[in-house]
Amino acid sequence: TKAAILFPYIKMASDPLVDKEVEKEIDLGCSGESVFLKEESENLVKSATELDETDRVLPEERVESAANQWIKRCGNPYYWKVVGIAYLVVCLVLAAVYVAIYAEQHGLYGSFYDNLENLGRPLGGELRNGNNPRFVDLPYTEWLSRRWSYHGQNISNWPQLPWRLEMVHQVVAGAVGGLNGVWALTNDSVVFVWELSESEELQVFNVTSYLSVSSSPKTRVARHSNGSVFVVDATSITHFTCSALRKGSCKILQKMTGLHLGDVTSIAIANNDGSMWIGGSVGLFVARIQTSGGLGPPTKVANVTDPVYSISWRAPLKVVGSSGVPTSTQVGSVDCADPPALVGEGEAINQFVTLEKKTFLFNSSKCILGKSSFHSNGISWNGDDSLFDAWVHKQWLLASHDDHMTLVKPAAHSQTEFGLLVVGAGFKVYFFDGNQWWFEWASRWWDGLGGVVDGPVTSLSFAPNGDLFLANNVSLSVLSVNYTFYRLGPLQGLPVGNITALSFVPFKVNYPDPFGRAVDYSDTGSIVMATTQGIAIYDLDSAKFINYFYGRRWLPGNRIITVTSLGSDSFLAIAIGGWALLSAENWTLAEKAVYYQTVLPRHTRTPGIVADCPLVNFDPLTCAPYTTDNDGLWTSWLVAAEAFRYKVNRNESARNNAWALFKGMEFLNKVTGVKGLMARSVVRDTVKVSGGTWHNSSYYKGWKWKGDTSSDEVVGHMFALSIAYDLIAESIEEKDQVFQLIDDIVGYIKRNGYYLVDVTGRPTRWGVWAPEQLNWNQSWADEHGLNSLQILTYLLSAYRITNNKDYLNGWLNLYNGTSNNLANHYGLNIINQKITFPRDDNFSDDELAFLPYFTYLYSIKLLAQKDPVLASELMGSVKLSLDATWRTVRKGRSSAWTAIYLFAKGNNTEMIADIVWNLRTWPLELVQWETQNSHRLDIHFNPEQDRDDHSHSQSVHVLPANERGQLRWNGNPFQLDSGAASSEMDPGPWLMPYWLARYINIL
Repeated sequence: TKAAILFPYIKMASDPLVDKEVEKEIDLGCSGESVFLKEESENLVKSATELDETDRVLPEERVESAANQWIKRCGNPYYWKVVGIAYLVVCLVLAAVYVAIYAEQHGLYGSFYDNLENLGRPLGGELRNGNNPRFVDLPYTEWLSRRWSYHGQNISNWPQLPWRLEMVHQVVAGAVGGLNGVWALTNDSVVFVWELSESEELQVFNVTSYLSVSSSPKTRVARHSNGSVFVVDATSITHFTCSALRKGSCKILQKMTGLHLGDVTSIAIANNDGSMWIGGSVGLFVARIQTSGGLGPPTKVANVTDPVYSISWRAPLKVVGSSGVPTSTQVGSVDCADPPALVGEGEAINQFVTLEKKTFLFNSSKCILGKSSFHSNGISWNGDDSLFDAWVHKQWLLASHDDHMTLVKPAAHSQTEFGLLVVGAGFKVYFFDGNQWWFEWASRWWDGLGGVVDGPVTSLSFAPNGDLFLANNVSLSVLSVNYTFYRLGPLQGLPVGNITALSFVPFKVNYPDPFGRAVDYSDTGSIVMATTQGIAIYDLDSAKFINYFYGRRWLPGNRIITVTSLGSDSFLAIAIGGWALLSAENWTLAEKAVYYQTVLPRHTRTPGIVADCPLVNFDPLTCAPYTTDNDGLWTSWLVAAEAFRYKVNRNESARNNAWALFKGMEFLNKVTGVKGLMARSVVRDTVKVSGGTWHNSSYYKGWKWKGDTSSDEVVGHMFALSIAYDLIAESIEEKDQVFQLIDDIVGYIKRNGYYLVDVTGRPTRWGVWAPEQLNWNQSWADEHGLNSLQILTYLLSAYRITNNKDYLNGWLNLYNGTSNNLANHYGLNIINQKITFPRDDNFSDDELAFLPYFTYLYSIKLLAQKDPVLASELMGSVKLSLDATWRTVRKGRSSAWTAIYLFAKGNNTEMIADIVWNLRTWPLELVQWETQNSHRLDIHFNPEQDRDDHSHSQSVHVLPANERGQLRWNGNPFQLDSGAASSEMDPGPWLMPYWLARYINIL
């Protein structure tokens, strides 16, 4: 029970200016182990009386009296129960009388409780409603790309491919001597490549140098389940094996020559019976295992008369538990250790049970979760690369089909259970089940001839549940195990056509629900789709296209020759331009924040300024931050981010970083020599600069500064300074520094008639907030509401911090007063500040509105702790303005603007999900690579013209951040295409909304 006598002072302790230790001392509970000792009382008196603002100083005798009462009564709980109840009754009565008399008079029923009560927690308090789910920082898929360019093409810090790997037309995953890698066919050699993920420099072993085996563009390679390799061309089949990657460790097992197979396009090995199926320009051939163990000569399959493009085979599947199909031993319950054990090599599985989408597999000694056992084997399901017999008799598989879960198991090796062979040949798709052949037509729509697939099959890939994916130049078709076809086209999310290759990858691309409400334990993998315009990922669990990779952010070239799975979390793409290894790693947002924190130092330059930095040939390691037009604005995002981080986790380095950046912003103000006028940028006077007007500093010798400061800079300064005053300035001296800067800036603008006057004596181009311009000059119509919001924010923030009534009077005059006998009505101006006409929509203005919205509402919250009635009056029409703006801005799903809106409005799970979505998809690599999406088939184009008079240049629905070019929140998130710039953006646009969301307790 708290001491009732101290209750008024406990309320005082909620003032953010009072040290948290003082609050703890005041708020001590009465318990046997916690007694308010006399010396603690003296410390409290000392701390309270040190406050320099008289309206917050506690009279020493009142504090000491309260402390003495606490000491006297602490040991009597019954006394405090009586006093506490009596105190609460008196408070309730007084509150009821106050509301009855004053509520309607002061509008407390309306604007204050409507606009203030729901603003979220003030300064670290609890925001969320108890009925709303809480965010859970679950691991999600973060894509990383390692790229190699062709020899002689120096791009970024990418390593170069060995010259021998520049003309690769096929790769197959494999392993030699315990080293994982790929078998690759070049125009003249068969090579094994490894260390794809371990180091930047690829290791290459050229088998052609040691064996009589060569390659050409018409050669294909296949890997047998026992690790041996087949190389097939028009006239020969070479079967060899390598025990190690060194001379003398490879030997030819069998070689057939004098064949007539034509140009070979595809190979599949049916591990059930050891048969090899070879497709090419003259049809389909099969070579079968002979009694001697060798491969017999290939014979032509008469049933297939067309040129073959692609072949794929799968083992027979037994659908466990389905009607008419034998089932495994059933168990009635699960008693499984957590975490489940991994299956050992060669261990048999003899029982299973599925409960709530978790599949548990049992052998005689332990329990294995299906997902884990699946991942432990690195299974590849990409047609020719199938490694079925590596796990036949050992594994059960969990498969997903539509909205139900199925367990499937490969059948035992048997001549009578062949499985299914599928051959894409011309305008037919052939099927062979071991007994009979049949086919389905592929469409020749240009001749008016239909079929079950849209065109000739270019690639085939089986999923673990037996579904077959068939690629063509128009769409992606799927043949279910029940023999129903369905089509995946643009309306189903297919981003591009002209599919060149498919590959099954045994990992789930994971974007879990932000609140952990429905965690999907299934893991049926994904289909990687290579095209002539990038790569798409189709997730088998959600049955959706969920990722699209295009441009040098991901790929060295957009025309993809082939792709192959490299196991449980990555795949290799061979492109015209180089190689790319794309890895799906599990990250949390907390881990991503730590990563971006490591990027920040290279974007910070003396005297404490953050900005983007130019790069040498797109190499982030060459980042050297340089002058920009908005040094203060970009730095302000990091001041805020570090301040929020400090308040969330009390990390002293965060406060130090924030203060160092504040000092940089202070430098921007002092360097001009004019109190209240900040510079756009500063550099040493020895640095050569171009563009804009530069002045030598009279205050800081050896420096020069950029003039004609815009309103953008003032927005950034007031945003950061208002936060810095409360969250990072802790000593009286520190608070005075921030106080003085705010007073200088706002006072200078107000004294100059609401203009930002340059050293030239004239207003800067964009530093205008005066009524005679905003209200009566149409050339300022776009800033009519926006700049009105800004100046009202500055005046309110300055009044809240300085307690100077001149700022309050200025606010009242602009809000609803007059100038030169003309109404100012800034309160009306701000309601419709957001420009909604698409041809006049400037996304940079969203930044110049939402940072003031935050500063305004932040100031209102703190002011309300002292004077709730005044805070209610000053809320004015800002709530109406924010809601009107939000109706237009929300569709952009901005993490920054959504976090600020929720700071004002409170918890909303759908909006929190938007924040999480944007934070998760923001690219790790902040280089400004080119992006292009206007060629995509899944885009719903906006028919309206944009500010550059271009129509169909924007999407209706915003794309994931890692698929677009916008890396700051002053950019257009709907813009489909953007050019490359050899520069790297700073991480502020990610860190600020993340730590703000953490600070207001929605993440």
